Amino acid sequence: MRDINTITLTGRLVHDPVLNRSTSGGCLGHFILASNRQCKDKNGVLQTETAFVPCKVFGGWAESVG
Repeated sequence: MRDINTITLTGRLVHDPVLNRSTSGGCLGHFILASNRQCKDKNGVLQTETAFVPCKVFGGWAESVG
């Protein structure tokens, strides 16, 4: 299965996952993950940056998230 891309996201949930049903009866879900990283700015001072990653899931994955 070399044609499948895999990623692992690690972070904290910004809010509880939201689940909806599509008109065809399928399950849809979405949530936002927040992840921090620390880095030094040009003056050498340690800074914390936060990335917010919106995620959407479908089908069985959405049901397991909810």
